[in-house]
Amino acid sequence: MERVLAEREKVQADPSSDPVHDLRVALRRCRSMAETMSELDPEPAWKQMRKAGKQLFKALGRLRDTHVLIEWTEKLADTEDHSKAELLAHFGADEAALKQELMPVVSNFDVPQWEQWRELLSQRAAKVRVGSLAFQHMALEKWVAARELHRIALRNRSKVSWHQLRIGIKRFRYMLENFVPALHSQFASDLKEIQDLLGDVHDLDVLWETAFKSGALQTPDDRRFWRARITHKRNELIAKYREKMVGEGSLWQTWREGLPEGALLERAGMAKVQAWSHYRDPRPQHSKRVQQIALGLHHQLARLGMVRNEDRRYRSVLAAAALMHDVGRWAAKSNHHKKSYKLIMKFPHPLSWEPEMINVAAFLARYHRGSLPQTNHRAFRELRAHQRKLALYLAGILRIADATEEDNGAPATRIRAEILQGSVQLLIPDFNPLSSKAASVALAKHMLESACKKPMLVKSVKPERSTSLASSA
Repeated sequence: MERVLAEREKVQADPSSDPVHDLRVALRRCRSMAETMSELDPEPAWKQMRKAGKQLFKALGRLRDTHVLIEWTEKLADTEDHSKAELLAHFGADEAALKQELMPVVSNFDVPQWEQWRELLSQRAAKVRVGSLAFQHMALEKWVAARELHRIALRNRSKVSWHQLRIGIKRFRYMLENFVPALHSQFASDLKEIQDLLGDVHDLDVLWETAFKSGALQTPDDRRFWRARITHKRNELIAKYREKMVGEGSLWQTWREGLPEGALLERAGMAKVQAWSHYRDPRPQHSKRVQQIALGLHHQLARLGMVRNEDRRYRSVLAAAALMHDVGRWAAKSNHHKKSYKLIMKFPHPLSWEPEMINVAAFLARYHRGSLPQTNHRAFRELRAHQRKLALYLAGILRIADATEEDNGAPATRIRAEILQGSVQLLIPDFNPLSSKAASVALAKHMLESACKKPMLVKSVKPERSTSLASSA
């Protein structure tokens, strides 16, 4: 953001090609960072900053496009070609007019407000470490999106699809450059080359469209000449792209190998969940302890065989729901569990999950407190039939974990489970059956009983010497 202000002063003094390009790049980086951080942080200033730079960015873009068209006209045309002079005259007039339009936009840029945002957003961005697993997961999301655009472009071969692919690769590149610099240093030259190839394809498409509409190509011979030159060069660029990006050993595979997979991908997904939750949850340490209690109890009940044929990935869903169960407190003063449900349903699921697993996570957060779920409730209807029993089971675990967490900064409680005469006994340290939280435990116990088809008894026991759940979680 400081760079934007420095480059803005240069453009005020000289709106030529290089200063315009440098200011546009600085703004694009800020807008790209704001777009990424908005996925994690609900702070409105991210979108406000991005919007404030949009008018200047667009004005710079129009002038920059004209500079690029002039450069391509010089490259493609013969010195004596008559239409070259006509095109350069047309673009030169556009350049002069666009400079006149740009200068008031540059002068009216709100520098004090930009400085205030810089101060605030620098502090908020520092909550997630550059290069962290959360950002690596987000980089993989950008890779997946760009890879799909690549598939569409090869199939459709339209101008629009090639342009969308260029944008997708650009987003992937800036994600690495801004937030995963160690990987960017490995892939920087290849990323820049591919982005430049697709950028040149787009520039040639714009050149033909602009030249054709300008009236500068007055004869059929002029139009055929420029069409042939542009098409030939465009085909060369696409061939170079295909050489590097299609088949075994393509750069797609090289880039993918540098990003999380397997167990690391699961950890990266949870890191993104934690970062997203941390920006919304006023009590993140409470949620972390709830997660520890819930995973410990889940381990105890799994040891007793309470749920058969459970998909092991749903342990991750329980862990994520525990971290996210209070995110609704950011936006709601009451019934925050209902707001948590809505927020989680909009959260892009971790890449290691099946898409519908986010519905279960949202269900757990929705019913970590309050009334029991009913079959006509939206959250229940959103679940697949085979998920409902498991969701009730996991929601009961999360509800007990939330009810027994004291939120006093002490280590998380360790709940033990034992089979006793056909029932399950939950041994909760220092549990007070007359406390205000006992009713929540009773409702949670009922949910577990329904899911496990076994009565559950709650018994208070003395705390163990070590109450940490690190080993069991």
